[in-house]
Amino acid sequence: MAVILIFLSFALGASLVSFANMWSYRHPIDGTMPKKLLRARRSFCDYCHRQLSWWENIPCLSFFILRGKTRCCHYPLSWRYPLTECLGGVMGILALVGITARGILMAPSLFSSCLFIFLLLSTLFFSLLIFSYDLYYLFIPLYPLWGLLISSGLFWLFFGSHSLLALVGVSINVLLMLFLFLITKKKGLGLGDVFLVIFPPFFLGAVGGVMSVWLAFVLGAFVGLFLVIIHRGVGLKSLIPLGPFLIFSFWLSWAFNWWHILLQWS
Repeated sequence: MAVILIFLSFALGASLVSFANMWSYRHPIDGTMPKKLLRARRSFCDYCHRQLSWWENIPCLSFFILRGKTRCCHYPLSWRYPLTECLGGVMGILALVGITARGILMAPSLFSSCLFIFLLLSTLFFSLLIFSYDLYYLFIPLYPLWGLLISSGLFWLFFGSHSLLALVGVSINVLLMLFLFLITKKKGLGLGDVFLVIFPPFFLGAVGGVMSVWLAFVLGAFVGLFLVIIHRGVGLKSLIPLGPFLIFSFWLSWAFNWWHILLQWS
């Protein structure tokens, strides 16, 4: 049973990111996507716009089945697709780990369990939309951001065991990000990042929410340094989106509550 749940959670996360990648591609910042393609119901080739078959749309797998090239044009496909889909699958598993750790599946009230899972899945959906879009365009879209804030706020209202302390975490995160936003003259961070740090304390409490943001900066620094070392086109002044790190570090924190161990060591 556990293996099936893990597989389904991975498939859900990977599928949501696959949808998010498609949505991001069809909604560029400059609005240059033709209306015919924007309204297309099914996925199409990036180059010749041929409608794709179902087996060309399997998250994580189709890239390798097609050997990294489009079937119709034989143009190379970006590694971004399988990598982001696999990361989405991992975040789906992390969401499941957090649910089981909190015993929600064994809760006596069916309505409470369903509401908990619905709000968590809503948060997962909107967070993965932001994850994908920020990777594409270095920009956090407004509607998914509002959806994320509303779902996390409702979660806090119904299940927030940390009471008003969560608002302390929100205040610390926002003030820290505003400070960085201003001292970098709006070049190091975007205003969307300032709003994005609101939601972690609603799930993790004040300490967990702040530590989740701290972890995002640590992960971003390591990944940035790694890219500088292995990729010639990436330098110290290259722009790397913070949003995906904020999203991933949140789900990592949701699953493991790692800061408790860190605080015990200190």
